[in-house]
Amino acid sequence: MKTADRILLILCTVFLYLAQGLVLLRIARTDAPRSGVPDGLLSAVALAAAALVVTCIALGFVRCGAGRPTAVIGEALFVLVLKLALIPFFVLSFLMGAGVIMALMVVPGLQLLLLFAPLAAVIPFLVLLVTSSHAAAVLAEARRQQLLPAAETAVLTALQFLFVADVVAFAVCYRRLRLAAGAPNAPDGCAQNGSA
Repeated sequence: MKTADRILLILCTVFLYLAQGLVLLRIARTDAPRSGVPDGLLSAVALAAAALVVTCIALGFVRCGAGRPTAVIGEALFVLVLKLALIPFFVLSFLMGAGVIMALMVVPGLQLLLLFAPLAAVIPFLVLLVTSSHAAAVLAEARRQQLLPAAETAVLTALQFLFVADVVAFAVCYRRLRLAAGAPNAPDGCAQNGSA
């Protein structure tokens, strides 16, 4: 992974949190209209976050087919750290979505808007694709370098597109990659470089 790709992924994460924070601030400050978040600032940050999300997803999927030899373990660690860093974002998104759905269920006449509730899952899924596309690229490269068997790679790649399972599966993947590459600090009893 190039340094520019890593910088884009970090910027994407920062802008996602910034946009979410501005939305939460706006919700919290609805009682004071003058002290709220300006529309222009929220729109600019949201557009920048959306552009970064789309760019990072495209880069991840392009990397899946690129076939450039890379340091798989270093990339896997970077993607795993990003996945872990985005957990609070997903928790807050879930809580905000659940709160809106509950409000729609309680307020008379707004129940019809519940039909649009599945659209609220699109944004977190696109954010999931940011790290999952890069995880799929790491898994594809690990398979090309024969660090993981084909069946395991297929299962781990499929799990990258499910919430929560993606983090657990990629943590397992990272551990398997370290063991397969014979990285130091492997636990006792684990095979390294084909020897027991």
